Amino acid sequence: MFYRCLRYYILIIITIAGIVSHGCRDNWDQDKYQPPEWQKGKIFTQIQEEDDLETFALLLRITGYDTILNTSGSYTVFAPTDEAFNSFFQEYPEYQFVTDSAKSSRKLTSLVEFQIIFNAWSQEQFQSLDIDGWIDPKDAFSEPKAFKRKTLYRETNKKYPTVQKGDYDQIVDSLETKNRKIAYTNSNKYSPIFFDDFFNVYNLAFEDYEFYFNRIFKSGKLYFAGAEFYERIPAENGFIYKTDEVVLPLPNGEEILEREYNSYNYHAFLDLIHQFSKFNINLEATYEQPGADLGLEVDTLFNLSYPDLLFNIQNELTGNTNDQKQTIREHYGLLAPTDAAIEAFMNENLSTWGNLNNIPVIVKKVIINSHMTKAPVYPSDIAKGFINGEGDRVFLNESEIIQTTFGSNCSFIGLNRAIVPRVITSICRPVYLTRDYQIMMYALDATKVLEAAKKPNATFSFYLPSDLGIGLGGDSSLSVVITDPELNRYHFEAYQKGANSFVNVPITELRKKILNQIGISIPRGYANKEFIKNLGGNYIIVDHNDGTVRGTAPTTFGFNGDSVVHLKPEKYSGYTDNGEVFDVDTWFSFSKASYYGIFISEYPYFLDLLEKAGLFNPSFFTFPFLIPGEPYTIFIPSQQALEEYRADTLSKEELNQFLRYHFVKGELIFTDGNQPGGNYPTTRVDESSTTTQSKQSTLHILTKPDMIELLDKENSVYLTIPEEDGKTNRTVVFETVNNSTSEWDFITTAVIHQIDKVLNKDSLQAR
Repeated sequence: MFYRCLRYYILIIITIAGIVSHGCRDNWDQDKYQPPEWQKGKIFTQIQEEDDLETFALLLRITGYDTILNTSGSYTVFAPTDEAFNSFFQEYPEYQFVTDSAKSSRKLTSLVEFQIIFNAWSQEQFQSLDIDGWIDPKDAFSEPKAFKRKTLYRETNKKYPTVQKGDYDQIVDSLETKNRKIAYTNSNKYSPIFFDDFFNVYNLAFEDYEFYFNRIFKSGKLYFAGAEFYERIPAENGFIYKTDEVVLPLPNGEEILEREYNSYNYHAFLDLIHQFSKFNINLEATYEQPGADLGLEVDTLFNLSYPDLLFNIQNELTGNTNDQKQTIREHYGLLAPTDAAIEAFMNENLSTWGNLNNIPVIVKKVIINSHMTKAPVYPSDIAKGFINGEGDRVFLNESEIIQTTFGSNCSFIGLNRAIVPRVITSICRPVYLTRDYQIMMYALDATKVLEAAKKPNATFSFYLPSDLGIGLGGDSSLSVVITDPELNRYHFEAYQKGANSFVNVPITELRKKILNQIGISIPRGYANKEFIKNLGGNYIIVDHNDGTVRGTAPTTFGFNGDSVVHLKPEKYSGYTDNGEVFDVDTWFSFSKASYYGIFISEYPYFLDLLEKAGLFNPSFFTFPFLIPGEPYTIFIPSQQALEEYRADTLSKEELNQFLRYHFVKGELIFTDGNQPGGNYPTTRVDESSTTTQSKQSTLHILTKPDMIELLDKENSVYLTIPEEDGKTNRTVVFETVNNSTSEWDFITTAVIHQIDKVLNKDSLQAR
């Protein structure tokens, strides 16, 4: 009974509240919901009232957008004036014909739709957006990087001629196949809005705008692509801005490449890009087509992608395409060589391959990505050099530019000369320009060593293994197994003679092997033996006496081979701008000796003294006074010299300091004279140290070809250390990965020289 009464009273209260609220709402509508006097109606109604927008109003009626803009939704309309249309029709008379006939067409509709963007945008809002929303003008880290807005125009799904390549379908010439695939257009087109802060945020100049739109940017003005817009007209469901030009729908990268420009074509470059196309079925888009839910037959739709290229020239979405809001900020750059420029590039650089179709897929990918950028390219970028999709810094001459177009997903620059990738001018040149190093071509691509090897302003020495040397016709230490040439699928194998079987070569291992083939300097030829540090952190030994080259261990034949071979490199005669290339038959090998391994086997007396001085921990086989991975040059006195000095009679503290003086820290000094002479710190703590500042005792070392000299405090020669096999230039390595099973997880961390005289700090260090 209680609950029944409670429900009754609640119903009465709700009824009374409804009556009261209805009366209040009537008053509220009268007071608050009436539009202000300056807001006379919805968008099309407002446009009709403007005397200089009659042509645009006519186009809206022809295309049916008069009703749409006056019915629902919120929009911003860029309305070209009649004067703008008069100029437009003179340049594009085909649009004048459609207008005069008062018949709608897809061409006319696309023109109208591109002048309309979603949502109502004030002038302030156009200049205050980033991907996370409105910026805070007072926040120094908040910048309006979002400069694009989504228009109403979406291209229709496009049909492509395709053939199956492996697991995917690929675009080909229409004469090659009757098969067609329909690529789903997953987004409307976007158009850029330019304003003062845009140029400040992106470190650009106002002149950069003129490069693409052929008009001067005026500070304080706003531009919709190439049109200045002004005179905001508020409406109930958005804003209208008058524009002084008609903006045609901006083409995407693919659409630009498809069009002829002043008798220039980009067909060869587009065909090259299409070779990287991949189609994947899009079931969701397929079943969303009209009639699909009724069981009617509909076209199968596919997603078109270019996963191996920097960006998808067909996709209107940019940046992270899984997050569409990225598109309002991200834009790409596309630089395309004309057909004639491609032909010239082939003749000058890749004639060994015959024609464009014969070029390996890896080389094609490099050529394309060299002509793409992650951001638009403006004159400000061209002046200082810009970075392309291969990570190369590119400089263009103004005479090379024949076309500039600002597209919907990229800026476009047409070129009468192709961009030459750095791989073709660097020490990688013979890999790409000849057929002798195809195994290494795939290896450089797979391991990403290419990025290091093409570094400009370097002086590398690349000891490049040839296919003849390492392939199946040579020592079989590496071969590339191409499982699908058109999809660029491959892996690496080596033949293990002992097991009479092939083993897979992991990419990580291969990367380290290649890095150890590239020295960071060029042999100078002054010393009998030169020690060249490589990109792997070890050393290549160049013997100028017999013309051989090897790592710090003897070179062996084959994968895990045991027969020693002597490599005599042949210098590549072609031009390379960051070093020299030498042809070799196989890979270098490197000693992996540790401190303990060398000390216990060859200098046990010295090791005993280190233990007595507290500098060696026999429980863990470590040397606590040495920093793991730090470089050291070690001068080890012979046992006879140590005994004559009676080192074993020193106290522990004296012995500690005495032995530390034989370890030079911070540098590896070989007997080739490449390291400059001077005073080098040792690990010995000097008496001049204070409680606040620790100083190291120093050795005055003079380096010459084939010898090292140690000077005393009067700068006279105290000790000469000539280069001698087995006694000098012994290397020690540091394992970079604990408990690694890899054969290559180490770097050279120390060099040892045996000396016949102890180093006495009192005799050597000048005060």
